[in-house]
Amino acid sequence: MNEFKIIGTVKSEKQRNGPHFPFHCPAEIHIKKEFLPALKNLEANSHIWVLCLYDPKEKEQLQVKPRRVDHKLGLFGTLALRTPNHPNPIGLTLSRLLKIEDNIIYVDRLDAFDGTPVIDIKPYYEHDIVLNPQMPEIKHTDTEQRQIALLELAANCHGEQCPGAALAVKMIIATEALGINVTADATKIHAFGDGCLADCLQGLCRARIANPPRFLYEPSEKSRVIWQTADRRVTISLMPNLPSTFGEILNKATTELFIIEE
Repeated sequence: MNEFKIIGTVKSEKQRNGPHFPFHCPAEIHIKKEFLPALKNLEANSHIWVLCLYDPKEKEQLQVKPRRVDHKLGLFGTLALRTPNHPNPIGLTLSRLLKIEDNIIYVDRLDAFDGTPVIDIKPYYEHDIVLNPQMPEIKHTDTEQRQIALLELAANCHGEQCPGAALAVKMIIATEALGINVTADATKIHAFGDGCLADCLQGLCRARIANPPRFLYEPSEKSRVIWQTADRRVTISLMPNLPSTFGEILNKATTELFIIEE
């Protein structure tokens, strides 16, 4: 078997023994000089797959609990999770390519510590897209961490940090607190009003207008969303005089943003 070639090194604020960073920590990838010709035309891609080698803190395991997300969940096979305790110490991150200067690739996020060796970079292609993936229900029980994860998803599906995106993230948190599974095929969503709110909700809930039909949007002067399950109908409307900026909305409690009727 051929040995891996180290093509570069990660430079990041994410330190192995430092404070915890979410997956979307910005980073630089410093490419070795001999591999610079391999970067030709890479900047034409908006996103790249980055493969790294890491030194796991724990021994290889075949089953683990996703305790950082929800310690109440049972065992999962390591191949069913993004845990670092896989049989081979390879990390994989889909990153937005911000720019390339000389031998440095700047990305918006990288799940790797400072100094991590990089073994490969591959462009993200259209045929990589899966619009309605199926996966187990693994989500953070900590509201702050759940919000961080949802913000990352909202940025991916909507492309900008706007008030509508912040409202969508907060509404998902409020809806999940009611015990509604927002990604279930049986959950139907009827959104009125703000187009950005609706766009983000559709992405965050992986809801389609067909196959199965789960999402409906209608422009309206007042924004509200109806969540319909087999036995429940919940309407979440926006409070009057809401904050006008992305950051202000994120800092508000859901009770200060929404009127919930059931």
